[in-house]
Amino acid sequence: MPYPLTFEQTVATNPVVGSVLAEMVEVYFEEFEPQQCAFFFLEHDVKNFGSFYKRLRRLFLLAPDSAWEERSIPRVLEGSSMPQYFYGGESGCVLQLPDRSVKLPAYCLYIACDRGHELLKGVDPFTARGLLGAQEYWTTDFDADLMLRVYQQHICENLTRFLALIRDHEDFGRCPDYLSWRIEGRKIKRAQPSYKFLSDQLS
Repeated sequence: MPYPLTFEQTVATNPVVGSVLAEMVEVYFEEFEPQQCAFFFLEHDVKNFGSFYKRLRRLFLLAPDSAWEERSIPRVLEGSSMPQYFYGGESGCVLQLPDRSVKLPAYCLYIACDRGHELLKGVDPFTARGLLGAQEYWTTDFDADLMLRVYQQHICENLTRFLALIRDHEDFGRCPDYLSWRIEGRKIKRAQPSYKFLSDQLS
């Protein structure tokens, strides 16, 4: 379904993004006891999932599973770009690529994405307009002022409560210093169409 929100609007309206982290931890601590909870910190555990899995085995007495021992999880956004929609309309359209062009047939929705392109056929104009309109809201320029404002208004207070909750937990020593983040800006490019993908799909 279309997602017509900017990054800041998403953080402000979606509590799961950051404004209820402390409340979620309180629920788990009350339900299972703090010593029966383990924390997965993206900054550390994504690249060292094998070590994290060993901690889970020790904590929850899990049987060993070699499939997870040394597995690492790729960072989804590292070096990636923002997906982009293209639609053929009722009579088709021509996509102008850097060194050539390709015709997108009528009612075809093409999703350009660095992590896997996709071509959907038979997409009705109403659905396509919703998707094309929604992508215009997606934030690609995460400048430092925006990131600082989002952090101060929607994240910092709850994050402070979260850190206080886990201060006596064994994972606290592994917790990144979230209150001393260096706020930096970043621009994300929109994914570009792939001539090879389209020619293979449309040939």
